[in-house]
Amino acid sequence: MRFNYTYSLKYSNGKTYTQNPAKEQMGIEASDEEYRKVVSGVLSGTAISKIEGISELLYKMNNPLGIFDNPAEEMKIYREDGSYINIRSALGKVYIKSSRNRAEAMSMEVETFLGKLGMPCGW
Repeated sequence: MRFNYTYSLKYSNGKTYTQNPAKEQMGIEASDEEYRKVVSGVLSGTAISKIEGISELLYKMNNPLGIFDNPAEEMKIYREDGSYINIRSALGKVYIKSSRNRAEAMSMEVETFLGKLGMPCGW
C-alpha cells in the first residue's frame, strides 16, 4: 500500500519550510498492517513516532534523502521514422519527452509510471 506524507523542515535560523501537500508529497510502500497501525494511531491522537511496530516504516520516512542513493537513469526509445521518446528517472520521478514535440513533457512519480505500464506495486 502506498503511504504518502509531507514533512516540515526547521532551519537553524528558526524559519520553517512546509511541503505543499498538493505538489510535494513523499511516498513509501507500507504493508497493510503498518498502514493500519499508523491510521489507527493518528486517529487516536498518538504521534507517529510513538506508534509501536512501525520502526522500519519510520526509518524510511525519516530518511527522505535516501532517494538520492539511486543515480539518475535515461533511455531513448526510437520510432520507425527516427523520432524518439526520452525517458529519464531521477529523484523518484519519471520524465517523458518526445522529440516530435520538444515544448511538452510529462512527469510523474515512479509508482504512477509503473501503474500506467500495468506493473503491480512492489514489482
